[in-house]
Amino acid sequence: MTTTSETWQPPADFAEELLERYGLTCLPRWGRRVTRTGRRWARSCGRSWIGWAPPMPWQKYVTDVALEIDPAAGLFAHREVGLSVSRQQGKTELCLAAQVHRALAWPRQNIIYAAQTRGMARQRWEDKFWERGSGSPLAKRARIRKSNGNEAILLPSTRSRTRITANTEKAGHGPPLDVGFIDEAFAHEDDRLEQAFSPAMLTRAMAQLRWASAGGTTKSTWLNKKREVGRALIEALSAALAEDAAVPRPCAAYFEWFAPEDMDRADPATWRATLPALGYTVTEAVIAAELEKLDPAEFDRAYLNRTRKPTPPTDPNVPKESWPKAADPVSESGGEVAFAVDVSQDRSHASIGVASVRADGRVHAELVDRRGGTAWVVPALVRLKKARDPLLIAIAIASSGTPAGAPIGGFHIVAHQHP
Repeated sequence: MTTTSETWQPPADFAEELLERYGLTCLPRWGRRVTRTGRRWARSCGRSWIGWAPPMPWQKYVTDVALEIDPAAGLFAHREVGLSVSRQQGKTELCLAAQVHRALAWPRQNIIYAAQTRGMARQRWEDKFWERGSGSPLAKRARIRKSNGNEAILLPSTRSRTRITANTEKAGHGPPLDVGFIDEAFAHEDDRLEQAFSPAMLTRAMAQLRWASAGGTTKSTWLNKKREVGRALIEALSAALAEDAAVPRPCAAYFEWFAPEDMDRADPATWRATLPALGYTVTEAVIAAELEKLDPAEFDRAYLNRTRKPTPPTDPNVPKESWPKAADPVSESGGEVAFAVDVSQDRSHASIGVASVRADGRVHAELVDRRGGTAWVVPALVRLKKARDPLLIAIAIASSGTPAGAPIGGFHIVAHQHP
């Protein structure tokens, strides 16, 4: 698979196109171009249900592309629509509008909505979806069924329905599925929901899998994979256009607003380039307040759409702020050395380090070797002992039962000291 660069930039003519069509100034870093006529009625339909003001430029753009029709087949051009955008930008409203449009525009539509858990899906479905719709001009065309396990918003005029489901392998089993919505995709650590939805869509010519989410963590394996594939798709399409080559027509649309690591989280210019609702439903003052109170990594995930990576706990013996300042690229070990071995808890890799006292009296510490597994450690130590005749070879052994306390290469080495 093509490895995408977080510093990739959309072409200049793409920016001009979105500004001209929609007045959109906050561009997706990765986004499908508008190539066919979409069903713009979805905007007014959703607005009638939830009482929107006119949709924001980014919502118009995503809606138009998501509902593009392939003129040759007369079907939706995209069977999958992925959206990765920061929190509180209006993605849930977009999801609701798409559901209402689908339920009213075609007969007998079976629509399923999933969130982090079934409980969260029900809360959003009841408190947001139905609560807004019950006071709308379209309320007389719908009714709600709240019995546990059988929840649905029903549209008798079209005999369509919107249901909720849990994140399980059995989700979507039953009647053929026309649209499956996976909201808050960051919470899904595997593809079980997609694997449940997809087979149910096989016989539906206009079926769509739609997912949306802000950035997740390294545990968000399904979302991270979708983002990687989506980025590669957009970059490949852009490259084909730039080379004036035949442009493939993949059956997926992808949109992502994102701030690379080299963009300053505290700079309002970064927010304006990443938050498409800024200036509409969100203000810079509110984002500045969020920056003050949130942990930086969580701010990055929520508002810059970055993946949150695990942060190792602070070691009081090696302060993170001081460690980089201690680097000395020209330092050399002294004559007498000691070796130490460290093994990861899962024994997936091991490291050998060396320490010695330099001529100026300061301690030299250096990573000698680091490899996968542990079988290589003992032979490497034997070679190092012959070459450097160390004062000490030591391995710290953790508490009983942990991988670090297990034999390495068939041996327990606690300490070996030169006679």
